[in-house]
Amino acid sequence: YSPDNYNGNFSGPVTIRHSLSNSLNIPAVKMLGLVGLKNALQTARDLGISTLNDPDRYGLSLVLGGGEVMPIEMANAFATFGNQGRYAPITPILKVELPNGEVLDEYKPDEFNPKQVIDDQIAFLISDILSDNQARTAVFGFTNNLSFSNRPVAVKTGTTQEFRDAWTVGYSPQISTAVWVGNADNKAMNKGADGSVVAAPIWHQFMQEYLSDKEVVNFTRPNGVKQVKVDKLSNKLPSDNSPETIFDWFASWQIPNDVDDIHVKVKINRLNGKLATDRTPSSLIEEKLYSDIHSEKPKDPNWENPVIDWAEKNGLINRPPTEKDDMYSSLPTLTFLYPTNDQNINNQQTLKVNIDSKFSIKSVRYAIDNVEIASSNSGPSYETSYDFSQLSTGKHTLVAVATDQNNVNFSNQINITTSDSKTPEINNIKILPTSNSITVTFSSNENSISYINYSTNQSILSSKNNPESNYSKEHSVVIAGLLSN
Repeated sequence: YSPDNYNGNFSGPVTIRHSLSNSLNIPAVKMLGLVGLKNALQTARDLGISTLNDPDRYGLSLVLGGGEVMPIEMANAFATFGNQGRYAPITPILKVELPNGEVLDEYKPDEFNPKQVIDDQIAFLISDILSDNQARTAVFGFTNNLSFSNRPVAVKTGTTQEFRDAWTVGYSPQISTAVWVGNADNKAMNKGADGSVVAAPIWHQFMQEYLSDKEVVNFTRPNGVKQVKVDKLSNKLPSDNSPETIFDWFASWQIPNDVDDIHVKVKINRLNGKLATDRTPSSLIEEKLYSDIHSEKPKDPNWENPVIDWAEKNGLINRPPTEKDDMYSSLPTLTFLYPTNDQNINNQQTLKVNIDSKFSIKSVRYAIDNVEIASSNSGPSYETSYDFSQLSTGKHTLVAVATDQNNVNFSNQINITTSDSKTPEINNIKILPTSNSITVTFSSNENSISYINYSTNQSILSSKNNPESNYSKEHSVVIAGLLSN
């Protein structure tokens, strides 16, 4: 036997207020399983139910109509909730009077002390839930035969399988009423003859007529009961990570002190879903909210497995990862091939880097003093050029930033120096040899040259220092004393 809710659907995690107000079967079965059949039957006896006296015949289906009860005792049991948990025996005869007016016997309430069988805080919680029309709208709608617009009235419907019994039992602080509809021979009624359809209209009309001239009285709230905002799933005090909170009443011993631990935010590598470490690049780190829910009995597979299975199928459970991110366990490196640190540069130069990374590189960007100057997406050295003569005199910071296939950036920086004088350049060199000398002619990027040195790979051949003379763009120098070869 597997119980279903009346509508055939599962509602997922629900509060007791929601499940009781909307007559959900599965939470009721689970509640009896948590409380225990023995304790539930004892409570029923305390409330005046005298017919549930064969415990060997009952199971968890008892909450769905698996045991026979009498309407008069049901009305009295519900009256106990309205009477702040105090039970008074049924007294069907209030007075016996002779035709001449002589009173033979009379019920005197002052002579009877009701017995406290349920804590008054629990009685209030039950009354508050069963009179909460907003809470029952999921199944019964906002307009129904269970609510009264001008006063609090608590009520509960019930329907047994195959529509053999339809119940509505409800109460105010002044009166408790039970309505049962069914066939005397226990034959099934027509499909759809549930408690809210066939019994509730009768109950509502009677209660409305009886209470029409009665004072509006609220259910008494004991001092210990407190309204607290809690996380909806954990029923604990909300944390910064709680996505949904609710306000509800709690008995004094139920008021939560612990903070929600079902919802946790964890930093992960968004590419592999593993726990972020100090080596995880910041651009890959994201903070994600996880929810780790369980059944009421996490160690019992019969309770835990169906809950986890449903939660996974409906995307409700999302446990945080335990494996640590190792994507960048060996950090990539970038080093300058040219220029080098503290190099003096005054002209157009090539920029080169060397990159050691297990991921492919998309591009390298170069910047001087936080201003991007060039980029390259062609490896392996990602060369590009820049005219350093554009810079002001002094020290500058050169940075190279590499971007890999995961859009992770890593960089390195060096210092360079520029000065006022530009490095002389020569070109258009012409050599005119004679028998014992050569004449060298060249062009220069400088208007004046104060010193010229001539050499071969092996040694200096000649030099000329003529600071008093301004050279033109063309220079002719005679070098004598060459070897015969």
